Amino acid sequence: MLDPELFIRPDGLPMAFMMTYKGVETQRMKQLVEERGGVVFDRPSLAYRDNMVRLLVGGEVSLRRDQDMFDHRYVLDCVKEDMILPNMLDYRINSHLPSILEQYDPVDVLLGYKRWRDIPEAEGERVSDIEEDDCDDGFPGSDSQYNSRQKLFKSFRMPYSKEDQLEIVNFLVSHSAYKLVKGNSIWQRMEEGGLCKGARTWQSMKEHFRKKIIPQIHSFGLSWRQVRRFRAAFGLDQEHESDEEDDEEDEVPL
Repeated sequence: MLDPELFIRPDGLPMAFMMTYKGVETQRMKQLVEERGGVVFDRPSLAYRDNMVRLLVGGEVSLRRDQDMFDHRYVLDCVKEDMILPNMLDYRINSHLPSILEQYDPVDVLLGYKRWRDIPEAEGERVSDIEEDDCDDGFPGSDSQYNSRQKLFKSFRMPYSKEDQLEIVNFLVSHSAYKLVKGNSIWQRMEEGGLCKGARTWQSMKEHFRKKIIPQIHSFGLSWRQVRRFRAAFGLDQEHESDEEDDEEDEVPL
């Protein structure tokens, strides 16, 4: 008999999963989870980001090491056994490789007892998806999808493309967010809105903007006033009173 509360947390909130894979299996998973009280998203959700568990399907490749991901079969096995299985770590993708996080139990995150942000990174294991300088420039060839999981896993992160960078800059300009770039809320809105194809965390976009975009902010087709306002936010220039008054005259680059 179907348990309508299988994926309900002890605090009454739904357990949250994320699957970016587009296919029949994802639709099946969504139905199984939601029939039992949980939720499945296809992109990051600001409301659930602290406890969302990311799932991969079959030969899907994880191109990131800045977060742990799990085989979708964990959910299928929970449904089969009609219980939340305690061995979720056994389903971690590339479990033969060390996690970037200190020892933890992902079930605690799923159940809402802990948040991802509460789990510290393991010493010497930090890997960021913004450190693209030493990365390859492209995705692995399609033939690699049929290799072993060890060969499938790529420890490099895809670098930000110029289009990604321009999308970030355009978003900030369109929201006149010059003075918000050092905070978190504007970046969280970006992640929730699925910028950069939904493949970046807000922390990654924020750091990439500070480290990579600001030094070349003049190269994005902005007016000199817009450039100055961005630079002023980081103490690299001084904003003029007239800059804010001229906002409406400045067009967002296409």
